[in-house]
Amino acid sequence: ISADDIWSVVGLLKSQFRGNARWSMHRNTEMRIRKLKSASNEYLWQPVGTQNVNGLTVGAGATLAGFAYDVSEFMVDPGATGNITTGTMVLSLHDLRNGYAIADARQLDITVLDQLYATSDQQGFAMTGYVDGAPVDENAFSRLKIS
Repeated sequence: ISADDIWSVVGLLKSQFRGNARWSMHRNTEMRIRKLKSASNEYLWQPVGTQNVNGLTVGAGATLAGFAYDVSEFMVDPGATGNITTGTMVLSLHDLRNGYAIADARQLDITVLDQLYATSDQQGFAMTGYVDGAPVDENAFSRLKIS
């Protein structure tokens, strides 16, 4: 992963989705990006609230190339050391508000379990709901895949 890779992901995201865009990455990807150094052996990702020469960190708050980010264990783990497997998507810049939809497949079902707890003079409840989500606009996503 290089600084050029990060800027390429930003450049691939269409401009209408940049206003709400956020990064998602695994904690080991964050660690690798934080370790990027310039030719003069200085870290490119400076502490929160600073602006550095390469522009990787700006403003007050945790950002990468000007976009907020989330660390998620659901993203692919590139590993803390060693080579990243070819074809692995390790970084995503996306606008989930306009590019992702969550839908309820049906209403929430509530079942009263009055017989199960009758001897202890209590009532139990079982709730079932079906929810799903999926991307609805591919243009709202930009990813870094290792090639």
